[in-house]
Amino acid sequence: MLTVPWGRRWLLARTPVLLTGVHRIAMRIIERWYAREANAAKEGRTGSVTVVQRFGSDIRLNLHFHSLFLDGVYCRKANGQLKFRPVVPHTEDVERLVVSIAESCEKWLAKQGYGEEAETQGEDDAQAVIQAAALAGKAALGARAGKRARRIQVLGGREVELPPRCASFEGYNLHAGVGIQAANRIGLEQLCRYMLRPPLAKSRLERQADGSLAMTLKRKWSDGTTGIVFSPMEFVERLVAIVPPPRVHQILYRGVLAGNSALRKAVVPRPREEPADEAADRRAKRLCTAADSLGDRATFLA
Repeated sequence: MLTVPWGRRWLLARTPVLLTGVHRIAMRIIERWYAREANAAKEGRTGSVTVVQRFGSDIRLNLHFHSLFLDGVYCRKANGQLKFRPVVPHTEDVERLVVSIAESCEKWLAKQGYGEEAETQGEDDAQAVIQAAALAGKAALGARAGKRARRIQVLGGREVELPPRCASFEGYNLHAGVGIQAANRIGLEQLCRYMLRPPLAKSRLERQADGSLAMTLKRKWSDGTTGIVFSPMEFVERLVAIVPPPRVHQILYRGVLAGNSALRKAVVPRPREEPADEAADRRAKRLCTAADSLGDRATFLA
């Protein structure tokens, strides 16, 4: 997982060109590291799938990247066959990578006219105002405009140390502490589901007697916060702020997993073919599940 400084998150959320540029720089640095560590700087190719996640646990605008990397590179042998060379990063590697990513991204952003002193919030755009407020955890409209969301706290704060294979540098944070073995297909599916999860589980949202909405956090924060209370307007603001710009990809493929890679067919397994009756049953179940979900959502929104 790669996060950028708070001031840059609003900028990347508003400007797709800058978002893809920062992502490209970070991924190239990591890809080159894998190739060098595998002693295959020229011919080694790894692959990754990145999900651009635009929200945090409190539905605050919090743009960051969840990237699933192959832990190693593919190389051509003398007979033309592909061979995979595994590489596993350590904490020291992550520390060097985050420094390189931060310095390279900031240098590139400065060339685009977005140095540290650049003003990024001068647009006359309602969503820009809402996004800036959501990024700060404040309300943008209504009687509570400019005020922070109300928290539900139960304990005092505590200091949180960075876990292994995680490092920070000047607001950039790189977390590489989650690894899945090749044979652990269930674990891989769970990780992919986590990357693609929606911003909020409906079961964690409860309407209060005064009309406000109380959202229970999945995990208690270090300062003791267990939930957040929104007015209906504040809740809608948070949802509006995390809507991505139109026609901008939120899932990005690179390396051997990219659609135009010459190696993709050789490294991506084909799905298992199932009998026609099983495929029909699977489609029917999906349609029923989708219909039930739409019914629940319609009832909730009503």
